[in-house]
Amino acid sequence: MYGIIARGYLVPLFCSKRIFSSFFVNAFPCLHWCFSITTMLKPIYNLALISLGYQLLFEISNAIIADNSEEIFDERIEDIINYISENFYQKITLDDLANISHLSREYMINLFKKKLGLSPHQYILNYRISYACTLFQRGYTVSQAYQECGFSELTNFSVRFKQIMGVSPSEYKKQFNKSS
Repeated sequence: MYGIIARGYLVPLFCSKRIFSSFFVNAFPCLHWCFSITTMLKPIYNLALISLGYQLLFEISNAIIADNSEEIFDERIEDIINYISENFYQKITLDDLANISHLSREYMINLFKKKLGLSPHQYILNYRISYACTLFQRGYTVSQAYQECGFSELTNFSVRFKQIMGVSPSEYKKQFNKSS
C-alpha cells in the first residue's frame, strides 16, 4: 500500500517536469537518484526516504525564498544564545541580552522571537529545565538541580518545570529512574 502511495503521489512530485521539482533535481542531481531508488526499497524505507526528501526540499525552498539581504541566522541572535548557554545558571536580564547584541531591548526581543519562535525569557527557561533533566539523569536531587540551573527558589523551579515538562521534578526523576 505504501509503495502505491509513494509511486502514485509522492514520487511524481519529485520526478515530474514541473518547474519546482525540475529545479531541485537539476540543482541537486543526488535527489533524482534518491527518489528513483524509492521504488526498490521496502515500503517503510520508501516513506522514510521520501519524508527526508520533503524535509530537505522544504529547507532549501525556505532558504531560497528568504530575503537574501537578511542572514538566515543572525549573528546577534547567535551571540545571545552563546551568552545564555555560558551563563544560564546566573541571573540573565533582557538588558544584558540587549547589550550583548548591541540592540535596543524591544528590537532584540522581537528579533529573537522572529528567529526562534520563543521569547528570550522562554528560551532561558527551556534551557534551564532541559539542563535540569540532564542533571536528574546524572543522579542529582531536585534541591541540587534547581540551584545549578539558575533558579533562586525551589517553588519557582518546580512550577516552571511542571509547566514545561508536564510533570513535577520529583515525578520526572521517578519516571526516569524506572526507565533506566
